[in-house]
Amino acid sequence: NQTVSVDYTNSLGCSALEPTVFNVTVAPLPAAAGSISGTTPVCAGTNGVVYTVPVIANAVSYNWTVPAGATIVSGSATNAITLNFALTASSGVVKVNGVNTCGSGAASPNFTVLVNPVPATPVITQHLDTLTSSAASGNQWYLNGLIIPGATGKKHVAVYTGYYTVVVTLTGCSSAPSNSILVLPVSTGGFEVSNSFDVYPNPNNGQFNIRVTSAKPVELNIEIYNSLGALLWKQEKVNVDGTYITPVSLDAVPAGVYMVALRNLNTNIVRKVIIMK
Repeated sequence: NQTVSVDYTNSLGCSALEPTVFNVTVAPLPAAAGSISGTTPVCAGTNGVVYTVPVIANAVSYNWTVPAGATIVSGSATNAITLNFALTASSGVVKVNGVNTCGSGAASPNFTVLVNPVPATPVITQHLDTLTSSAASGNQWYLNGLIIPGATGKKHVAVYTGYYTVVVTLTGCSSAPSNSILVLPVSTGGFEVSNSFDVYPNPNNGQFNIRVTSAKPVELNIEIYNSLGALLWKQEKVNVDGTYITPVSLDAVPAGVYMVALRNLNTNIVRKVIIMK
């Protein structure tokens, strides 16, 4: 801050009693903005994402730049903004500079925000007890709205009656739930089993036997599922011609009701087994 003063001398050599003084206040520009803090990556369609910068000296307002498809919903003139990202938002830069009556200060370093797309909503189809997702990867299956642990393949064999859906998650972003399919008990088709699919002893402590008797040669998969439909144990391509017995040890599972299933392309037969500990 300085002053501007003026005096005079006339033709007779006389001056003013004192000069006129004008005080000049020199206001500084805003300081350079610091580094921005916030979230990256984000999913398209995400709302309420906060980005902040340290308070900028001498700034009375803040000028923010955000990626295409992002909207500032609060704090636009402050050092903390909240963004909503549209489903069509794209990756880009967040930056800011301070502003006052003298002009704009130097902008912050660019903060690059990666915006990942939301996967397309999958569609599931059913053939007998097998459900298939339209998505090649990232699937997570649900039964009656509850996650089925370990059920993350493109296909899922439905053991229990109920409503099945799938959600696809890629690069940390999840789709909307798929269409819901009600799975009812599947017909046994032409499977030649003569009253001879047994689990014994039942109840048991996790150690039991599975016995299958077939009137003619047949190839089967034998599978055991928990109450959420997660696969726990499996024997594939078992050839049954007469009587087949296999021991099972499920010592590590908790007490509860489990399902033992016999399957092939045309068959699904299920027996309950109770494990008590």
